[in-house]
Amino acid sequence: MFNESMHPVQPAPLKLRLVLVDPVAVFAGINPSSEQRILFITAGKKAWGKEQIISLPKWKGMTISFDFHFKIGPFENEYVVAISQEKGYDTDVFVSVLQNILETITLKAETEELYPLLYRTLDKWKAFFSKGGYKKLTEEQQKGLFGELYYIKKWIEKNPGIPPTLINCWEGPLTGRLDFNMLHHCIEIKTVTEKIGKKVKISNETQLTLTEAVQSIYLYVCFIENSQTHGTSLDSMVNTIRDLIESMSQEILLVFNELLIKAGYRDGEYAENLFAINSVEVYDANENFPRILPESLHSAVSHVSYSIDLKACEEFLLQENRAYNTKWS
Repeated sequence: MFNESMHPVQPAPLKLRLVLVDPVAVFAGINPSSEQRILFITAGKKAWGKEQIISLPKWKGMTISFDFHFKIGPFENEYVVAISQEKGYDTDVFVSVLQNILETITLKAETEELYPLLYRTLDKWKAFFSKGGYKKLTEEQQKGLFGELYYIKKWIEKNPGIPPTLINCWEGPLTGRLDFNMLHHCIEIKTVTEKIGKKVKISNETQLTLTEAVQSIYLYVCFIENSQTHGTSLDSMVNTIRDLIESMSQEILLVFNELLIKAGYRDGEYAENLFAINSVEVYDANENFPRILPESLHSAVSHVSYSIDLKACEEFLLQENRAYNTKWS
């Protein structure tokens, strides 16, 4: 949206486009000479406190201002928050931030104040950039994310007409112990390259631990191959799921997009690698499933990663449809 050409509603040097009217007015702007982006958000007739404005989360490459405008587009006598791109700051990254802010404001409840909503959104982005921001996902990371997205897509397809609340259970991007956490039941997605065999890697001795909070775990194993000629790209998979979610819930779509950001995904960077899921197997990692547990290790030993050969685990195989049960999510 912010990369589209702007039709000016006020004189140069800025070109503005009104992109939202309700619940507040939002203008997307661009400086024609420098191509720097800016977002104007109307904040009403009352000024915010100086401390409020100063405390809004910021990071290198952007600035925030709060000013009174006698006129901005068709609106008069409004205080306006302006979030501006600094010269030299990555435009695609900044556009992602602005788009997320716009999506969040669009879903703002009528009684919700703009300031805390804006603060929370900016704070999430500041935390993201403090951890290094966008970094190109490795091929293994792409496969892992593709597997999680494949499961989401299949869950939605297997439960037509049901809101995709599974997205609220997705903890993979949050570096959770397990990828999907649903009311005492968890699903861990594993991607396996068939050339390597039927071995899955378990990240540590606690990953398959059953507790009062996690009473059952399914391993959802995707047998995957990648190619330059056939299959589905990560970008294509993301867009397919967005279309499925958008038709049912804008709020869940916003959650999905924010989780993608936390997973390190960036739109338009993953069109070349193609992946194909040839088959799926689901295993019940119950108390009899082969695993390493913390209590079986010496107190001096920890952070133990290991592999499980699924060829020796056939007794734990389940019907694939068990993984799409809506009673958990």
